Amino acid sequence: MKPTFRDLINPNILNDEKYVGFQGDSEFVDENGELQMGHWTFKGAYAVPQDETDKTLDSKVHPNLLFGGFNPFEIYNDNGTLCIVEIQYRRRS
Repeated sequence: MKPTFRDLINPNILNDEKYVGFQGDSEFVDENGELQMGHWTFKGAYAVPQDETDKTLDSKVHPNLLFGGFNPFEIYNDNGTLCIVEIQYRRRS
C-alpha cells in the first residue's frame, strides 16, 4: 500500500508559506500492518508554473523512498505552489 503525501504530512501547513521551516511528525501503516513513524520538514516554497507531472499532495509515494536519510520531495500544494519537503523514516528493528 502506497501512502499519499497528504497522508504523510499536514497539508494545512504546506498550504501556508509562512510555515516554511516547520517540522512535524509523520506516520503510516506499511504493507505488513506495522506502524512506521518518521518526521518531515517544510524546506521551501516557490511560485513557479505547475508542470504536467504528478507531484501533488494526492500523489502516492513508494514507502522505500521514505527510508534511509532525509529525502527531499518536490510537491505542489493545494494552491499550486511548489514546495520542498524532506521526509525521513527509520526502519524499526
